[in-house]
Amino acid sequence: MTLKTTSGSAVSILVTTDFTRNLPSGSSLEVIQSGAGQVTFVEGEGVTINSPETLAIAKQHARAVLTLTDEQDVLSVAGYMQAA
Repeated sequence: MTLKTTSGSAVSILVTTDFTRNLPSGSSLEVIQSGAGQVTFVEGEGVTINSPETLAIAKQHARAVLTLTDEQDVLSVAGYMQAA
């Protein structure tokens, strides 16, 4: 599944246990930051998002992919992320 944001203002994507528990392990969501508003992933209560950098997409036209791991309520994010 792909989600494309077009906002000129900051965008927060809240990842909740409703998302993590209703999809099978290995499911992914691609997010494309098409607008100027920086996209940041936010961990809902009980959710962990692992990233080698921050949870924010680096800049306009960049993309990131959230992937559910085998561990319940744990995701991994990879893509063009803002440096830590």
